[in-house]
Amino acid sequence: MAVGLRTEWSKLKAEMDNLLKKCERVKDENKSIMEELTKIYGRDAISDLIAMESYAETESGNDEETTSSEQN
Repeated sequence: MAVGLRTEWSKLKAEMDNLLKKCERVKDENKSIMEELTKIYGRDAISDLIAMESYAETESGNDEETTSSEQN
């Protein structure tokens, strides 16, 4: 049973690592898009997008805190 749990844990950890890498790539891509939009249209023109981005980052931080506290 312990071997099965270790195998399952390893698979889950690998999947989490893969998802984390994908998430970082998406974040980098979004950042590049926001920078390009800012250059083209100006900060004022995309202020709603900037506000949504800030809200998403805040929510993401809350999720990470919850996950960390659940692990302890």
